[in-house]
Amino acid sequence: MKKQKIKASKLRNTSDPTLAKPHAKGANVALVQPSKDNVWGRFYFVQYHRYPLLLSKSANYYKDVIDLLTKARALPVGKDNTRLLDDQLRDELEFASMQFLIFTKLAFEYMTTEMLTMINNIHLHKGGKVEVPWENFSITERLTILLKNLNLKFIVPDCLNKILTNRDLVEHPSKDRLYSPTEDEWKNVHLAWVLSGEIEGCLDKLVNFVNPIIEAFDKFVDANQIPGQLTGLQRGLKSIDNFKKSK
Repeated sequence: MKKQKIKASKLRNTSDPTLAKPHAKGANVALVQPSKDNVWGRFYFVQYHRYPLLLSKSANYYKDVIDLLTKARALPVGKDNTRLLDDQLRDELEFASMQFLIFTKLAFEYMTTEMLTMINNIHLHKGGKVEVPWENFSITERLTILLKNLNLKFIVPDCLNKILTNRDLVEHPSKDRLYSPTEDEWKNVHLAWVLSGEIEGCLDKLVNFVNPIIEAFDKFVDANQIPGQLTGLQRGLKSIDNFKKSK
C-alpha cells in the first residue's frame, strides 16, 4: 500500500532571545510535535509511545466482552435447546468485541513501529545497518524481527494470529460475513465467533507474550543510551502564526 502524506500549511516562527532558557549539561530533552489551527493558533504535545495506552484500552474492552459473554451464557435455554440474545446484549457484545480486536491490532501496529524505529536508530548510531524495510511487513513479520533484535526465543502466539484474522472480518464486511447460517461457515460472522467462546483466554496469552518484550526493550534502550550535543537549533522559538484566545 502506498503511503499517504498530508500536505500542511507551513509553521511560521521567529526567534525571541528572551524565551531561550538555558539547561544543564546532560539534561534530558523532550521532543514536541507541532500542530496549527488556522483560527486558534499553534499547539504542541510531547512525543510519546502510543502502544501502552492502546494495550490498556484493548484489555478494558476484553474485560467488557467477558462480562457480556457471561450474561449471554446466563440466558435461559428455550424448548429448542438454544439461547436467544436480546437486541441490547447483542449490540453491546458485538461492539465491545469489535473494539477489542481493533485496539489489539492497533496496539501491535504501534508497538512494532515504535520499538523497531528506536532499535534501528540505535543500530545506525553505532555504525550498524538497518533491518529490511519492515514497515511494509505484516504485524507477525514485524514481531519476528523485533524478537530477533531483542534476543527473545519465543514465537508469536496463535491467539494473536486469530485476533488479526477476525479483525479483518470486522473491518472488511461482506455478505457472507454479515449472515452465514450454514453448518460449517457460521464463524465467518464476527459475533457468532465471539459467542463460540474462542475469544476467552486471549488476554492472558497476549499479556504473557507482550510483557517480556516490553521488559527486554526497556533494558535494550537503557543499555544503549545515545548521548549527544544539540546543534543547529534555533533557540527561543516563537510562533508568529495567527491565534485566538478563548473567552
